[in-house]
Amino acid sequence: MPVLGLALPLSVIAACTTTQPLPDQRPGAEPALHTEEAGLWLQMERIEDTYASSGVRLKDPALEGYVREVVCRLSAEYCTDLRIYILQQPYFNAAMWPNGVMEVWTGLLLRADNEAQLAFVLGHEMGHYIRRHSLQRMMEVRNQGNLLAIVNVALAGAGLGSAGYLTSAYVMANLMAFSRDNEREADAIGVRSSIEAGYDPREGAALWRLVKAEGEALDREQPSIFNATHPGLDERIANIEAGAAEAGAADSELDLGRERYREATRDHRAGWLRAELRKHQFAGSQIVLDHLLAGDPNSGEVHFYQGELYRLTEEDGYDETAIAAYHKAIQLGGAPPAVHRELGLLYWDNEQFEEARQSLEAYLAADPQADDRLMIESYIIQLNEQVST
Repeated sequence: MPVLGLALPLSVIAACTTTQPLPDQRPGAEPALHTEEAGLWLQMERIEDTYASSGVRLKDPALEGYVREVVCRLSAEYCTDLRIYILQQPYFNAAMWPNGVMEVWTGLLLRADNEAQLAFVLGHEMGHYIRRHSLQRMMEVRNQGNLLAIVNVALAGAGLGSAGYLTSAYVMANLMAFSRDNEREADAIGVRSSIEAGYDPREGAALWRLVKAEGEALDREQPSIFNATHPGLDERIANIEAGAAEAGAADSELDLGRERYREATRDHRAGWLRAELRKHQFAGSQIVLDHLLAGDPNSGEVHFYQGELYRLTEEDGYDETAIAAYHKAIQLGGAPPAVHRELGLLYWDNEQFEEARQSLEAYLAADPQADDRLMIESYIIQLNEQVST
């Protein structure tokens, strides 16, 4: 879960009492009319309507279709019950609503290294859905008389543009905050469904190690609903690995799906990396970049965003490290044309006028239709004067 300062859902959920477990969700089942559950579904559908047309939704049928294929491989009997929404939010999160809505945030897709890691998270969320944990949680909130207030906050946020949709999504994510026992059960289901679908569930533990390292790098001190209701990450990692070993995962040829995953997400990774850096949580973003470079060391694209991180942090010596990363990106290929522009501007800052001019000319050659072409051309004229003097 993202750590944001929204106190309303945290205080409300913390006050809830625990209800008895519900029967499992049956494939294709809908609640009977005029029941409390039907009312909850209707309220969820009101929020879903705002998501369907939201500017925060990543409307890529191919990517949505890919995520659906993974979910259906995990839980074929529930496949037709689900609506999948990919939300452009640069944090690690996925959530499952009781009416069949599945949220997948792009921060999760950026951090996952392969299809098996994505599958574990989706299997975990399907565990919540099948066991009806979210409905149980919402009934607990409703029993406290606060559900309508939370839904109204979510709906109000959804009318405020991108920032409002983030508020709305965060409210909903916190509304779906489950108990530690719920999380342990969902992890166990994630392990089992991964193995049954042919995936290696140990990849789920690898993903949680990344999340743990990122949190440690950020030195998070403020409490979050994630930390309050989830088992500790060390416990989760150990439980996933133990469950995988018990199920014989270590002795089996299980699928990772790395190339399928990279093919499905390749066109979006640059945008997700830009959004990651816009968070200005550079210590955590460095962990993410280290992870991506470990898996794809010859990616000029990732080396470019490594250079961008160096440039944005503006720490001592950042220009030298950024310049080196930009040159590495150019050498490897695959970096966006902007690598030449940023390199040229850094050279200019360091009064290396000839190198700056060459880099800016290379930028315009790489992107002849650049939106900032006139400005860059004016820079080149100024640099010509500097070089000639």
